[in-house]
Amino acid sequence: MNTETFHISTPVTRANCIAFISQIDDPNAIVVIKNKKETRSAAQLRLKWVWMGVLQKERAGFEGRNREGWNRYFKGKYIRPILLDQDEQYHEFFTNADRMLEQAPDDETRKWAINTFLDAIKTEWLNVKNMHEFMTLIDRYCTHQFQISLPVPNDLGWAYGREVKS
Repeated sequence: MNTETFHISTPVTRANCIAFISQIDDPNAIVVIKNKKETRSAAQLRLKWVWMGVLQKERAGFEGRNREGWNRYFKGKYIRPILLDQDEQYHEFFTNADRMLEQAPDDETRKWAINTFLDAIKTEWLNVKNMHEFMTLIDRYCTHQFQISLPVPNDLGWAYGREVKS
């Protein structure tokens, strides 16, 4: 039996899906229908890395973090509750992480484990709405803590991968 995936976004693909299912003769066949999970957008990802670059430049003399370090910092600060609210499957991930951190024999090992877990967490796990929440928290933090206004480009321009000049 072939496995087929149909993204039912048009009447034509809906008709093709119905035709495919109607031709299945196997009484043991199973048809699964699930919602497409919309992850964070490419525009959100580009903007996040622009922001991390701004922080690297603006806070270089104070924090000593590069873009990846700022990304790791904000994931550690904000992403856990967002992921847990989004999907219960992340509960096991964080439970295991907590258990490993509790069992770390010393501070150096604990620090290494924290960084390893933060590197393992990907913003692509976030849907568009929750990535927006994550970015809003970063923006508020930078405004409040550092008095830095992070750039917020025209959404349409960023969606197409180019800056729009005002």
